[in-house]
Amino acid sequence: MKGAQLIQTDDGKVSVRGDLRLDTVANLVNQIDFGRLKARSLRVQLSEVKEVDSAAIALCLEWINQAHKRKVDISFEEIPRPMKRLVEMNRLNKLFLD
Repeated sequence: MKGAQLIQTDDGKVSVRGDLRLDTVANLVNQIDFGRLKARSLRVQLSEVKEVDSAAIALCLEWINQAHKRKVDISFEEIPRPMKRLVEMNRLNKLFLD
């Protein structure tokens, strides 16, 4: 899969599919519609993410920033193993894995 896709539901769940790399993440940065949230929490499902590079981490950090500005709790679920390794290497466990 060459691109990345974001699907958001009204129940506070966002599913991300595809590759999260430098050449694919730019179109996802502002795709989360925080106005659609019925609660003050957002769950980002990453089980269908295939290839990643450091841009995946940067994208998620930007989403964390956007959520915090709106006082929304954000969590990441089913983080793929290659992305977990990047998270751990960058010592970002508390933001992603707790």
